[in-house]
Amino acid sequence: EVTSSLMSKPTLRRERAGRYKDDDDEDVATAALAVMGPPAICVVMEIPDEDEAQPEDIQIHKDEVQMIVGRLRSLNLNVEKYESSDKKFLYLKVSSNEAVLKYEAESCRYRCKLKNEYGGAMCGYSQDLDQKSAFDKPKDGFPVFNSALQQKIILSVMESLPYDDKEGTEPLRLKDRAAGKYGDPLLDRKTFVREVFPLHHQRIRFKLTSEWAGAFFKPQPLPLIGEYFGEKYSLFFTFHGFYMSMLCIPASIGLCYSIARLLMADMTGSYLDNPLMPVMAIVISLWSCVFVKYWANLESAKRVGLMSLC
Repeated sequence: EVTSSLMSKPTLRRERAGRYKDDDDEDVATAALAVMGPPAICVVMEIPDEDEAQPEDIQIHKDEVQMIVGRLRSLNLNVEKYESSDKKFLYLKVSSNEAVLKYEAESCRYRCKLKNEYGGAMCGYSQDLDQKSAFDKPKDGFPVFNSALQQKIILSVMESLPYDDKEGTEPLRLKDRAAGKYGDPLLDRKTFVREVFPLHHQRIRFKLTSEWAGAFFKPQPLPLIGEYFGEKYSLFFTFHGFYMSMLCIPASIGLCYSIARLLMADMTGSYLDNPLMPVMAIVISLWSCVFVKYWANLESAKRVGLMSLC
């Protein structure tokens, strides 16, 4: 969903990074090391079997890898290569440095949370405010941009064009390549891109595991959930926690009602015919009204916190 929305934006052009000149300067490392680094996007490419594939397909794969890596590096992105143990897939880990993130965030007006003394609202990023230390530090420990926002910025840059590209050159559109909806405009042949997805950040996953999944009796870390998965999921788990808490009231009343029905079964002659049933129905109706009213207030306060006031 995020990627598709980014592809619909007007294509931007980026200044080429002069320090990226050689495409063959990476060493093959383990996949574990790849997910422990900064937030990144993973591009999965199939590697043709040298014994079974046609020589033409092998050359197409090499040309496409060289073209994609060169284009990403010309966009000032860092690219690392990893191969699967069975040599069937090539993984491109795409990340960005802080300078590029700040430039893109300011250009596209990505929102960051201000400190409480500055109002505590969501505001479009600017380096002037950053120099004043006006932005609140994310819960996941990064200086300004949380991991989800960094990945969103990287996806936006990946689908843009370098500054010095010739007119008429199209963006990579890696997501469409993986879905088989887009032919390679440079090679005019098939593509070996299979998947494009954001990588989980292990440090944040460990924190969520200890403070959320492994802490049954602790409150949900909703700010951290919102920063890592997105505010939409934070709002969902806010409702989930509120719903579970409010269910304690009808559950307690229902338990007392069930016990009363058992005790009064001999008196009424039936387990179902009970004079307390209308009372129970009225109580549940009142609880439903209170539940809807309180959730509407909580949802409104939650959504106001997500609005940009700048």
